[in-house]
Amino acid sequence: MSWAVIQELGGKQMLAQLKGRVKVGKQLVQVTSALAFNKVYKIINGQAEPADVSQIQISEAGSGNNKDYFDSNTAQTLNQEQILEIKSEQGGEVLIDQLVQNSSTFAKKSQFAQEKYIQKKKKK
Repeated sequence: MSWAVIQELGGKQMLAQLKGRVKVGKQLVQVTSALAFNKVYKIINGQAEPADVSQIQISEAGSGNNKDYFDSNTAQTLNQEQILEIKSEQGGEVLIDQLVQNSSTFAKKSQFAQEKYIQKKKKK
């Protein structure tokens, strides 16, 4: 019986038996002992497939706190039409990446606030 520590991009870790299905975030993922140790996988249709690590963007979090951050709805450069177009043509993962890249305040937020923002967008 094989066990592994599964870590999401946000940093959350869990211990899972490599047999059957494991819930990662909101998705059920089929895991087997064939998964390699210390490798990065992406989840596609409930299956863990090897991910190209060079395409994963992990931004450096802003330091300090969010006390000077004021949400005035002007930080996002994408408008509603562009967001709906990206969502329908390219999917949710690409949309979240675009929202992060086009936000003028994302890099200034703390690591916790960045993770919270990404999780909120994933739920939508």
